Amino acid sequence: MNSLNRDRFVRCYFCRQKNDARECRRVGLRWFCSTNCMERDREAARVKRGKAEGDRHGNWRGGREKINLKRLGSNLWRMLAAKIRRRDELTCQVCGAKWEKGSPHFPVDHIIPSVYIVAIWPGHEDDEENLLTACPSCHGRKVIAEINLQHGDVLGWQSSLTQIGYPAEPIQKAWEHFRSLPKV
Repeated sequence: MNSLNRDRFVRCYFCRQKNDARECRRVGLRWFCSTNCMERDREAARVKRGKAEGDRHGNWRGGREKINLKRLGSNLWRMLAAKIRRRDELTCQVCGAKWEKGSPHFPVDHIIPSVYIVAIWPGHEDDEENLLTACPSCHGRKVIAEINLQHGDVLGWQSSLTQIGYPAEPIQKAWEHFRSLPKV
């Protein structure tokens, strides 16, 4: 291959500006004036091919924010989860399975998903009335049932929870608790 001519100017594939070749990046046969142009071109190609990700995808219905993920991994969350497990006596509140020493902890589940609570009642997503202990299998079934809620079907979500054996009383208590709070 020929060496790069130092006086050569190239046109950015994305923004079409002429730039000094020494300051540009080359990807295959394409030249880009910056990493930003390169990333924007890559994202435009994903959208064009129908492989967009995240909020640019046509089926995007919202997701967990990075703040939410940090919150769930925090020491405050761990302490609250331990408190809820003690309150529920290390027992799945759906099927009644007992936690065995040496096995992974049962997840503490948000009865009404925190993503929805944050939008209407920010700061209340971890209220104890909205948390219960569930074994991994019951928690997994509930996550699948939440697909109805993601599509806006609250009654379908509640009936799915009933079908998998989710107790109706905690759901009702959680709704009543949140209805009593002022909306933002």
